[in-house]
Amino acid sequence: VMLIYLIMTAGTLAAAFVVLLPGDKRQQVFQKRFSWAGRVMCLPVMLRLFWLSVPFFGWFFDGCFWSCVNGLVSVAAMVPIVIPAWCELASMQPPFPKAGLRFSAMTLGSSSISGVVLVFTSGDSKCSGNFLAPSVWMALAAILYGIGWARGEGGGVMGAAAAMRSR
Repeated sequence: VMLIYLIMTAGTLAAAFVVLLPGDKRQQVFQKRFSWAGRVMCLPVMLRLFWLSVPFFGWFFDGCFWSCVNGLVSVAAMVPIVIPAWCELASMQPPFPKAGLRFSAMTLGSSSISGVVLVFTSGDSKCSGNFLAPSVWMALAAILYGIGWARGEGGGVMGAAAAMRSR
C-alpha cells in the first residue's frame, strides 16, 4: 500500500513538473508518453528498492539477502535508465549517457522476473513480501518501455520504421 501511495505521489509531482515545463519540453514528453510513463514509474520504485535493500537499515542482514542483492542490482540498472532523461528534461547536463528503450525494457524485465522468483523461493516470509510490489511495478515499467521502443519513441531502427508508418 505504501508503494502505491509513493507511486501516486511521484506521478503527481512528475505531472506537475511536466505542466510547468516550457512548451517544447512538454511536447517532447507527450510525444514519448510510454517511455515517460515508465520513467515516472521507475523513480519511486528505485527509491523504494534502495530503501529496502541497503545494509544496516534495509533487510540485507535480516533474512532477505538475495532479494536485497537483486534490489541493489535493480537500482544500479535503473540509474542510467531514469536519471539522465530527467536531467535532460530539467535542462541539466546528465552525468552519464541515457540508456536506450530496448535495453531498459530488457533490463527491467529480467530484474523484475528474478525479483518475483526470489520472493517466492528464498528469504524470510517477514521480509520477502516487501520485494514483490516493486518487482511487479518494474515489470509494468518494462512493458511500457517495450511499447515505447516498438512505437519508435527511442529512435533507431524502430523510430525509422515508425516514421515510415506515419507517412
